[in-house]
Amino acid sequence: MLVARLLELEAAGALTTAHVRAGAQVGGVNVRTVWRWLDAARTEGRMERRPRARLELSDQMWEVLAQAGGSVAALHRHLKVAGGEVPSRASLHRAVRRDLQAGRALPDRAVVRQERDEQQTRQALADLALAGAREGGAAEVDARRPPRSKSTAPSAVPVGESGVLAGVALPAGAQLVRAVAEAVVR
Repeated sequence: MLVARLLELEAAGALTTAHVRAGAQVGGVNVRTVWRWLDAARTEGRMERRPRARLELSDQMWEVLAQAGGSVAALHRHLKVAGGEVPSRASLHRAVRRDLQAGRALPDRAVVRQERDEQQTRQALADLALAGAREGGAAEVDARRPPRSKSTAPSAVPVGESGVLAGVALPAGAQLVRAVAEAVVR
């Protein structure tokens, strides 16, 4: 609006340096900035700000940021490893702050940490190849071990190596705990 009014004054031949200085004071900018605005309006016909390219974070970047607990430095390192054009950390911080202020939310660090721990536990169990824990059956765990001798059984009820009564199925959580405990004892 300021530039339009100054152009009107210029077209009428009444524009003075005092007008430009007053406009700069009202706009809270330097006098040279107002002169640049006027020049851009004359040459380009543009009276509003020039659109600037801005960094937009993709959903994949937000996923990396969430996995890193909101660490922009970790996101920056990830982007460097991935290759390509990497924005500065300051630019990443501004983009994250802008998006957070606009309403985008990072998952709670505790939730992200719990998901990561669960994933690591699943991977550790897979690495240990605990068939009973993955497939949910005590029979598979018992089948992998040599049978106990009859003399070590404390009663006449048949008991497997894992301490489970023969023919009794444990819930998946109990089987997981038992399988991990047995793997640690070995």
